[in-house]
Amino acid sequence: MTTPRTENNGRESETPAPSERIMTVNEAAEAYPDEWIFMKVMEQNEHGHAAAGIVVAHHRTRDGIQPVMMDTFVHNPVEHPLGFYSYNGLRFKTRPEAEAYRVGKREKRDRGA
Repeated sequence: MTTPRTENNGRESETPAPSERIMTVNEAAEAYPDEWIFMKVMEQNEHGHAAAGIVVAHHRTRDGIQPVMMDTFVHNPVEHPLGFYSYNGLRFKTRPEAEAYRVGKREKRDRGA
């Protein structure tokens, strides 16, 4: 669930209602398809990359989450030891996995689904 808010420049951005639900990186990407996500990292994978966290903000453009990111970094620079992560789209472990996803998405688009 998101709450629209208008920034100083008059553009509307979306920020989520307060939630402490931990989601994996891919669960968040599926919940907010084709949107940029700003996440408070709660778990890291074996390589030290973000694996799961709490979605702080999401928007269709990176500029839409930028004010929330800046506010977070200015007011809470070391709030969370694992940090924060911004990204757009699903994350894949292998190139073939990513290619299979892209092919499936392309086929779905071509079918008009």
